[in-house]
Amino acid sequence: VSSSKQFYGDYLRMQIGRQFYRHMSTLPEIMKTGAAPDYATLFTDPVEADLYTRAQHNGSLATARQLCKYVDFTGMRSLLDIGGGSAAFSIVICRKNLELRARVLELPEVAKTGERIVAGEPAQIASRIED
Repeated sequence: VSSSKQFYGDYLRMQIGRQFYRHMSTLPEIMKTGAAPDYATLFTDPVEADLYTRAQHNGSLATARQLCKYVDFTGMRSLLDIGGGSAAFSIVICRKNLELRARVLELPEVAKTGERIVAGEPAQIASRIED
């Protein structure tokens, strides 16, 4: 169910179904030449970057919630989220730590999707997360 915290439909439908399977057809050429697509190149395309980032978001939220069960962020004032994608980790950690500010470093097109996702958060969360 798409409203579930554990919803992975976007990941399966969009990322696996529309991105990865399409690239699998190039595997024989990659094996011959060693020239594989890389994320920096793939994500210069705004559509590809948006699709991938949105597809990863729910899974990243779930992983970030698990991280917060094992890592105590109490007392920390800032977080540098390198390769932070949709800002899911920053969102979850800032929700649980009201004094924390986060900075997300990401490829430009991925960051645009992350900014839209962060903008959908309540102001007291979104105002503490920078892209």
